[in-house]
Amino acid sequence: MKDMTKSKRTLLKSRIIRSYPGSALDIAETELPIIKIPLKKGEVFSETFFMGDLHVGSDGFSVSQFLAYLKYIKKHPNVRVILMGDLLEVGDLTGYLEAQESSFKHQLTKLIGYLDPIKDQIICILEGNHEERYAREVKGAINLSRYVALELGIHKKCILPGPQKGALIVIQSGNQYYPIYVIHGSTGAIINSNTQLKRMAFRTKVPLIAHGHIHKYYTESYVYESVTQFNNKFYKSIYEQIWLTTGAFVKALGYAEQKSYPITKIGAPTVRFYSKFSALSVGFGRDLYQIGMDTDA
Repeated sequence: MKDMTKSKRTLLKSRIIRSYPGSALDIAETELPIIKIPLKKGEVFSETFFMGDLHVGSDGFSVSQFLAYLKYIKKHPNVRVILMGDLLEVGDLTGYLEAQESSFKHQLTKLIGYLDPIKDQIICILEGNHEERYAREVKGAINLSRYVALELGIHKKCILPGPQKGALIVIQSGNQYYPIYVIHGSTGAIINSNTQLKRMAFRTKVPLIAHGHIHKYYTESYVYESVTQFNNKFYKSIYEQIWLTTGAFVKALGYAEQKSYPITKIGAPTVRFYSKFSALSVGFGRDLYQIGMDTDA
């Protein structure tokens, strides 16, 4: 029994492991970017905030809460950020302008100004359906996410999938590697958030899938059985996939009130990637670190 326990510990710590989630069809379709994230100071994990659905320019944008998050992130330079899309309202390109407080040009300028203090901590910028309004209007022009990255000077080190696209990224924390999938997404599953996440889980088998758009913070652990190969031996193994919807920094908009959508919790989740063993944990910035509890931030 003692030897078996030691063997299991060796398996969990080793990087020379092959798992078998299914039969391989195309095992080298696209090489994935590896993002090495430094450990948070004094901790055994790296940390990434998943921040999206800001809707800068909307009358519902919670600027005080967003600035509080930016202040915390700037204070912790080893923390990284993935921007989950719908960063701008872009109401000019729709017939619905009542909830828009500023023009598209002003929204873009404000967003770049907000992000500038944390620009070196941003590792990925997704585009949401609100940015797609611009993409549809100016076919062939530069993507909004690329323009923002160029203005911030991070276009060569930031992942920019573009309109309607998600990204598979490998996060390195210490000697552990975590493939993750992030996308803004498109769904009407406002109440039952796991409806969309289940569809994503069928499509992509990685330790973490994260989805924006829904304006709701929600997380669930999906555990499944598979097979692991190590040193020419095969083991029955249990794996965990974390499902995450990434909340919002916008209060209920007019259409949301009209359709009786729930009022959402303002803020963003953070994910800890542990460095010495394979494990993830998810928390909400306000709950973990009291971010935004001082509304004068």
